[in-house]
Amino acid sequence: MSATIARLILSTLLMVAMPALYVAFMFVSMNWMRRGLSPFKLCILADCLCGVILVTAWILIWRSEVRWTYHRASLTVLAFFAEMIPAFALAAAVEAAVGYSDGELGVIFGAIAWA
Repeated sequence: MSATIARLILSTLLMVAMPALYVAFMFVSMNWMRRGLSPFKLCILADCLCGVILVTAWILIWRSEVRWTYHRASLTVLAFFAEMIPAFALAAAVEAAVGYSDGELGVIFGAIAWA
């Protein structure tokens, strides 16, 4: 198996494993809710943790295959933040459509859209 095929398989497995990691983090951190951390903040924390893991793993998988010029690195950082705009829009739309949620549903859908 070539290195590129192995990287593609590993990248696919990473994308498939992210929802399981999110759910596992939420399950483990339910103790924090008992200590007073709101579910909304817990969802934000899970989103940030999974996002950092996803971006770091993605860069580590592809770092030797891609020539990281200044232009490519700056566009990657710009794309990282630009992808948050539709995710926030989806989160706001879900919250507006539901109306009775206290924020968790929008945060979860926003995280899925970002990933």
